[in-house]
Amino acid sequence: MTPPKEKYTNIVPSICLIDALGYTDQSHLINDFKNMLGVTPKQYTQLKKD
Repeated sequence: MTPPKEKYTNIVPSICLIDALGYTDQSHLINDFKNMLGVTPKQYTQLKKD
């Protein structure tokens, strides 16, 4: 079964951004995200759905 394309539309831009900012691991990215926005990426995604 092939996953729906719309689920993955932001992957390439996200990868380019992560690479451009020099993140080498996910924990560093999540920590900076939380420090800048006050929420984790998972919480941010949930807030966008609501």
